[in-house]
Amino acid sequence: MKKRVLQLTMLFGTLAALSACVSDSDLGVRNRALTEAESPLVFDYPGIEGGYRKFLAGRSVDYRQKYLQANYGPKSGAFPSLVLLFWKLTDVEYYYPKRSIDEQMTVFFDTPPNHSEPAFVVYTEGRADYVTFEDNGGHCMFFVVKWGGHLSSRGGNRELNGLFCDQSQIDSAKAEKVIKSVQVLNEGEVIKVANSEKPKKASGSAGQTSTMTGFKADRVEIIWNGVFDKQKLDINSRMYTSYDGVISFEDPKTGTCKGDFILDKALDQMKRGDLAKGSWNIECSAGQAAEGRLKLYQGDEGKVRVSGEGEDRQKNAISFTM
Repeated sequence: MKKRVLQLTMLFGTLAALSACVSDSDLGVRNRALTEAESPLVFDYPGIEGGYRKFLAGRSVDYRQKYLQANYGPKSGAFPSLVLLFWKLTDVEYYYPKRSIDEQMTVFFDTPPNHSEPAFVVYTEGRADYVTFEDNGGHCMFFVVKWGGHLSSRGGNRELNGLFCDQSQIDSAKAEKVIKSVQVLNEGEVIKVANSEKPKKASGSAGQTSTMTGFKADRVEIIWNGVFDKQKLDINSRMYTSYDGVISFEDPKTGTCKGDFILDKALDQMKRGDLAKGSWNIECSAGQAAEGRLKLYQGDEGKVRVSGEGEDRQKNAISFTM
């Protein structure tokens, strides 16, 4: 059965693919590898203790979705194994609630395999629909859960997809055990892990190599064609991890705007004079939405400078500095 290659990164469908090494540089600016401690996706199931682990995080090509991927396998052999994909939209967008199970399965397969009639399990976040099938000598199960935001008609802005395979048959009791062994912690956000090594104290001299421990901005100067020419706004910012964070601001023309950003370098690994590149996106309560690229630079004097550019849905240009 041919597995599908995602736009974001390769989805590992077999143990051989799971064992492949993927570095952050291979994943590009939108995606990065996580440690197990950073991953909010947890699978506690017999047979995978001390086995293979691989965790990824990033954004879709259009930057409108965050995603997490978790891969679990045994110490040896091919079974049991699990691939989890967690998707998170902005708070004002929702996934289509009534897609068929075959449509849902295209996240893993070009052509969905022949499978059982759909069934469901009551999961902690809501209804988990699943089907079972045989693939590559194993007994497999696909499941999907949607929740968050708009809950009517089984919609939502959070989606969890899972592909589990084992050497033995999967009945309803086993399906329920597998699904309930999955946890999504920290509201699906990457878990911030304290750095055990304290950064060196900055002395303020040129050429200093001390690292950054975080970033916070409280003012932004922004030019947004079609919205305002040049505006200085109060902005709230907060880091989730040393790679990504959230931003928000308010203006009478846009209402409340919320969004986030992701960098290609960890701030706590950057030295003075280093440059980080990344992406940003925002959604506003007045209906505007925008996305683009940014640069973060730490000068020799220790001051952090951020600049960015992009466009909104109407193709109006945006630029800003912080």
